[in-house]
Amino acid sequence: MKTIIRILVILLIIVLCSHCEREKLPQVYTGKVLVFSQAAYCYGWVYSKGEADVDEYGFVWSKSDSSDIQNSKVAFDNGTNYFETAISGLTPNTTYSLKAYAAYSEGTLYSEETEITTSRAGTFTDSRDGRTYKWVEIGNQIWMAENLSYIPYVSTFTNDTGLFVYNYKGSSVDMAKKTEEFKKYGCLYTWEISLHVCPDGWHLPGDDEWQELQKTIGIPSSQVGKYLWHGTNEDKLLKSTFWSEPYGKPNNATSFSALPAGYHHRETENGYIYFHGLGGSAYFGSSTKYDYPIMIVLDSYHNGIMKTGAAESFGCSVRCIRD
Repeated sequence: MKTIIRILVILLIIVLCSHCEREKLPQVYTGKVLVFSQAAYCYGWVYSKGEADVDEYGFVWSKSDSSDIQNSKVAFDNGTNYFETAISGLTPNTTYSLKAYAAYSEGTLYSEETEITTSRAGTFTDSRDGRTYKWVEIGNQIWMAENLSYIPYVSTFTNDTGLFVYNYKGSSVDMAKKTEEFKKYGCLYTWEISLHVCPDGWHLPGDDEWQELQKTIGIPSSQVGKYLWHGTNEDKLLKSTFWSEPYGKPNNATSFSALPAGYHHRETENGYIYFHGLGGSAYFGSSTKYDYPIMIVLDSYHNGIMKTGAAESFGCSVRCIRD
């Protein structure tokens, strides 16, 4: 009997010592994960009352049919125990296993495994001109992943309504198509024209559809729909990676690939200037009109997204959404 008691005491001591050792180690958790077609934006945090200093945070992932870790990504923190990053290079419509990790001097600790499934992506061809566009599924919506480039004609650049190519001041569709601005950024459409330019099966998104996109990328519901700037760094999930950003490079996790295509609008205060903002701003049209048509704006000098009203003569980019 005494022998049994001794054994039980020894086992209890081992368990308690093991527990004490674990208490000295950091604990790492996977937080919210926003999953898109070819990337995911991941949040995690480290909780520790122990003695070990964490040297590095990050995430590891692999396809769900693999038992081995296939990829890893170092995350960045914001001066607290929280960290976040975009992981890219994922395959659309594929399931992955994901874990957060924290590396310290004696090894690496992992969170529990989280399973994620990427959304779909593909292409379609506009039957009107034979042009092929990329599309991506973001949440419950399917968006064009390129600016619309449908150009049956080109308007005189001094017009207040019509269809424009940034910086092009002629009247030839063929010449407009040869410009670098057209090839890279597509066309700019005033409001009345933008209502009718999307291909069959697609339409110009309304304010409610833009709001749904913003919720999907993590902007709080309490902010979505408000005028002027709202959100924090969610715009970086939408922007293509070549934007010039003073606050950090965009990651385009959604594959929406927003382009800084500028806009067309006559300005007379400093002379007759018609094209503005190329390389630093994106203005997207909406089918919704209150006192003025609603537009969604991204730029290089603000974090977040702006909702604003603009004159019907304002020429902006069009991103169609599937019916």
